[in-house]
Formats: sequence, structure tokens, C-alpha cells
Amino acid sequence: MVDRRMVLLSGLAAVSAGLPVRLFAQAGFSLEAFVALSASLTGFPAAMLDPRAARVLYAAFEDRGLLPELARLATQAEPGAVESPLGNEVVAAWYSGVVQTVHGPVVGLYTSALLWKSAPFLHPSSTCGGLTGYWGDPPAL
Repeated sequence: MVDRRMVLLSGLAAVSAGLPVRLFAQAGFSLEAFVALSASLTGFPAAMLDPRAARVLYAAFEDRGLLPELARLATQAEPGAVESPLGNEVVAAWYSGVVQTVHGPVVGLYTSALLWKSAPFLHPSSTCGGLTGYWGDPPAL
């Protein structure tokens, strides 16, 4: 049975889901800045990085209080050229899909992991790679 409380909570949930993520971000380092840094570190253009995956990774780094360090890394002339454990962690999270949280490692993204985009013949388990028998043909170069 639908009551007044359920209607009000549903409306509140719908409104809050439409709010931009940047409203909740720390002032010093936005989601957009994280995507730009990720593009610089991974070598993939920002347009190829999944926005939902970016939000998951950004939230994990934010929960761990690492946004100020990421902001410092982003201010360097070439963040990918500097050896940085945090930069390596960002790259590893994007490629593997596993991100460190305050509760330990979590699979934050699976099908969006950059590992699958690094070679044309790779695809996530349980997803179709093509027509039956596609694996019998050599990969197209």
C-alpha cells in the first residue's frame, strides 16, 4: 500500500538522484578534474573513460581522503611522467577495475575496466565476443 511517507521519500530520492555529483565534491578537486587526471595517467582520452566508473573510483578516493593528494598530482606539468604511488594506484584501479576503499579492495568496475580496451581480442568473461566460433579466426590487425 502506498502511503504519504512513501510518496514523499520517492520524490526526495528522485530529486537527489538528479543533482550533479560536483555539488558533493570537495572544492579543491572535482570529478571532472579526476577524469582529466585519469586520462593523463592512463593514456586513454577522457571521452573513452566511463563516467559511471569515474564516479565509483572518485568516491573511493574521496572516502579515503585522498582528493587533496590527487589535486597536487594533477597540478604537476606531466602527472604521468612522475613516479607516484597514488598515480600508480589510479592507473591500477582503472585497468583492473579493483579500487581500494576504507573497507579494503572492492571490484568497482568490471566491464568498464581499461584492461578490456587495451587489446581488441579481450573481453570480459560472460560477454559475447562475436559469432559462434569467432575465436577460431586470428584477430584483425
